[in-house]
Amino acid sequence: MVSFNGKIVIYFWCNMKFDGKVTWQIIRTLLFLIMGLFNTVFIKPEDAGTYKEYLGYFFLILVAAEIVGLIKNFFSREKSDDTNKEESE
Repeated sequence: MVSFNGKIVIYFWCNMKFDGKVTWQIIRTLLFLIMGLFNTVFIKPEDAGTYKEYLGYFFLILVAAEIVGLIKNFFSREKSDDTNKEESE
């Protein structure tokens, strides 16, 4: 069994940086993914069909929306960086 240490998640939550910004969006997406998988794929048979399963589906849908938003944000930031470089030359 894998043991989970919350201190590790909190450390990465506070100290991960990308371009000077905290990447809490990525950490949040990963946490939603883990919660969604544990409530759908790894659910106990006696909990199937309860609110836990539907909550897992909700988290997985939320992860899909988060990933689409992160990808859109990444490409729009990349475009704005390219136009700023061209304007400065």
